[in-house]
Amino acid sequence: MPVVRVFRAAVAVVVLGLVFAGCAGGPPAADPDPLVSCSSLSGSISYTPPAQNAGVGVTIDALPGTGLAGCTDRTGSGITSASISVSALFPAFQCGLSSVGAVVGSGTGRIGWSDGSVSDVSVSVLTRNSGFVVEFTVTGGRWPGARASLSIVVTSSQGNCTPAAPVTSATIASIGPFELHPAVAPLRPPLTGARQVSAGGGHTCAVVDGGYVNCWGSNSDGQLGNILLGPGATTTVPVTVSWLARADQVSAGDRHTCALLGGGAVSCWGSNQYGQLGSSTGSYSNFPLPVAGLGPATQVAAGGTHSCALLVDGSVACWGANGSGQLGDGSNAASAAPVAVSGITDAVQISVGGFHSCAVLLGGTARCWGSGGFGQLGDGTTTSSAVPVPVAGLTGLTEVSAGGDHTCALNGAGSVFCWGFNRFGQLGLGFAGESPIATPGQIPYFSASSISAGGAQTCATVGAGVVTCWGANASGELGDGLTIDSATPVPSFGIRAATEVTAGGSHTCALVMAGQLECWGQNINGQLGNGRTDGSSLPLPVVIDP
Repeated sequence: MPVVRVFRAAVAVVVLGLVFAGCAGGPPAADPDPLVSCSSLSGSISYTPPAQNAGVGVTIDALPGTGLAGCTDRTGSGITSASISVSALFPAFQCGLSSVGAVVGSGTGRIGWSDGSVSDVSVSVLTRNSGFVVEFTVTGGRWPGARASLSIVVTSSQGNCTPAAPVTSATIASIGPFELHPAVAPLRPPLTGARQVSAGGGHTCAVVDGGYVNCWGSNSDGQLGNILLGPGATTTVPVTVSWLARADQVSAGDRHTCALLGGGAVSCWGSNQYGQLGSSTGSYSNFPLPVAGLGPATQVAAGGTHSCALLVDGSVACWGANGSGQLGDGSNAASAAPVAVSGITDAVQISVGGFHSCAVLLGGTARCWGSGGFGQLGDGTTTSSAVPVPVAGLTGLTEVSAGGDHTCALNGAGSVFCWGFNRFGQLGLGFAGESPIATPGQIPYFSASSISAGGAQTCATVGAGVVTCWGANASGELGDGLTIDSATPVPSFGIRAATEVTAGGSHTCALVMAGQLECWGQNINGQLGNGRTDGSSLPLPVVIDP
């Protein structure tokens, strides 16, 4: 029996009838195994105009072995039925022109289990480039807090695609499995009062109320900055950085961290192998060291093995490793003392990546310097440069973000441009490949309010605080409930009012309402801050010891 979806020009009601039959029973599994995992979903859409900007009705009838295949049940008690109703509005999404991450529907439902128990479910529907995402959260009854995210894509279509004549029929399929994940028990209260957050290679740091800095995750080189934690230790919950207060901003690098303090001073801690702490004292420090010889700064950025600061006069100073020219002083000599970046006198924002650095200049152009082997400098070449080179063709920029081997930028209209390495689709251009992309490409049909490039993933905030990500996802760093890479932006589960997103090595965090933090992705070092060390493809709150 095929899965059929019917779109009608009527009051929007989405009814999902999910029937899981013949799933193997067994003893309950420990977290993080999913309650139910089904490997595939396919079907068709029929659409009746005129409903270009009206609500549409969707009917899903899914049976194991037909439309929904490969079901496994690890709870000892299978799902027997589900009924979910959602009011939704899909403005022209059949044509692939919807804003990604727009919340177009919400509703409630109920799942029935073979033991007679039920689960009450809340549902949200969000747009994606060529389909939509259905988010499920169990709100009561059996398995409260369990969550699932079902991404659906239009794989082929017939008919015209214009405002006057939208697509009349299409074939759809799910992207990856449908998995209902058990909730993580809130053993500790959530962190509150966060003002700013930064995800590093294997650790995360945040500025909290009072100007203190909290860090968590790997402390291999003292990058958590707490004198009670020796190098090599890890912590799965935030600890306070020692002897540091009045911080305005923090930046987590690969294995070191820097903070901007009141009055424009900068302090750094962690690995100092190449002088990236701005000090020649020792190979590491597990407490903050002031960066000497640095004028008052307005921003600090920590990267792979180097650091940079934006100074009040618009100049930029960098220190640390310089084998690829990432300090921008025209040489390849490492420096534990800050050196001036050549020719930069009017910068308004900076970002530091793995082995390259970038700045937005007054007037909205950008320049990058350092490693360019993957085209991450954006000047049309794959040549490294020890002095800043102009990013080709971009004006009106407000923000640039340097990742592992790629770079993205945002302009005043919300358009996003990316360039560099694209093996995992981290440029968001709709395709992935090994060939460098040395000039900026614009992500189509996409508008954002902030941007963050990580190791091999990129994330942005859109609309009223929805987070969308794209690129590598083997560790769940996109936060969409899957572990499948995406070359186009996909919404991260449940994030609705984010004021900031930060992409790290293989994890991502967002600052949300009430100063709380949600993190997802790799967690082997506790960098998600949820008291655990198992990864999560869905966002989880950062918690504290009570």
